[in-house]
Amino acid sequence: MDWRLLLPVFLVLMAAAGRTHAAGTVTGEVRTDDGMPVVGARAYLLDTFHAGVTDRDGAFRLSGIPRGEYRVIVARPGLGTHVARVRVDDEEPVHLKITMGANRFLEAAAAAYADPAPERLEEKRAYLRGVDAGAGALPNLVVILFDDLGIGDLSAYGNRLISTPAIDRLAANGVKLNSFYSASPLCSASRVGLLTGRYPVRALSSRYVYAPAGSMEEKILKARGLINHIPVDEILLPEILQVAGYRTALVGKWHLGGEAGFLPNDLGFHEFYGVLHSNNKTPFHVYRDREIHIAHDDVDQSTLTRSYTKAARRFIDENRRRPFFLYLAHTFPHARRIMPTPATGADRKAGCMATWSRTSTAALAPSRRRWKSTAFSIARCWW
Repeated sequence: MDWRLLLPVFLVLMAAAGRTHAAGTVTGEVRTDDGMPVVGARAYLLDTFHAGVTDRDGAFRLSGIPRGEYRVIVARPGLGTHVARVRVDDEEPVHLKITMGANRFLEAAAAAYADPAPERLEEKRAYLRGVDAGAGALPNLVVILFDDLGIGDLSAYGNRLISTPAIDRLAANGVKLNSFYSASPLCSASRVGLLTGRYPVRALSSRYVYAPAGSMEEKILKARGLINHIPVDEILLPEILQVAGYRTALVGKWHLGGEAGFLPNDLGFHEFYGVLHSNNKTPFHVYRDREIHIAHDDVDQSTLTRSYTKAARRFIDENRRRPFFLYLAHTFPHARRIMPTPATGADRKAGCMATWSRTSTAALAPSRRRWKSTAFSIARCWW
């Protein structure tokens, strides 16, 4: 082969190697109009593979960039996309200070949104008026929901690593379903199905998760024409039981709405202790009824399961002489997965789901002496 034929290829490779050797850096600080750091914004160089995400301080860093001129794109859902032109060399890093304003088109679309008019509100009111208060001895009802717990995570279903003896006893002494499916793999929609007994699609809630009230996620949902709470004309199990004479409580995760009129105390629960949405959303407050009990910055998620269990036991003890309905909806093992403390080595090896399910359920497992006629149900939802 004539070596002269390879000369153009050799020259191109040498040029590319020389350009790559001289590499520079682009750093940046991204803030909103009011000076707050923008977390989770994507920063990337157009037409290259260099990309990053802003951290909790709104900062990003792109390294190993060949010398040249580039366009830096910074984007985050709900905010206006920012474009900056930079010249990169191997001597000094390029530092950008970027201010991202609101996406005015998104803001306008969200502001124009209105909830669909309820179609069955009068029928709902008439139905609840017709519910008779229960007579005689009524069974107590406890529903325990583990968020993202799979069928293979319990020893009752054959798991050899995780031991869940309290749950196993409930299964052995009751009914264990081997072919049971959540109404949806999504947090909000699965709860719609559980508490209404209807397919989530009938409640306009089948394909997405409700966002915290006032958040950018909520604006995006509204801009898409999507409702951000369970429709007011849906009939919920706690509403029926409340009319029937039960004392009702939700301990744990709600995730069916975060604004007045759609809170647990508005939709059938006498008592509420817990959170309004998933633990990967912000702000993540712990509520007692309608008031913030623990503010976002003070919430220690490693203690949530313990505090839920304590609140559930208190509710049962205080109401054991009357019919009650307890809905205990655990935050975990939904991501972010935060280890309860303290945890044993065995629990850590098992991915710590053993601690969440075993210790809490063991604390609530019925004893024939204390909580007679109590029906326990354990459910799982996947996200």
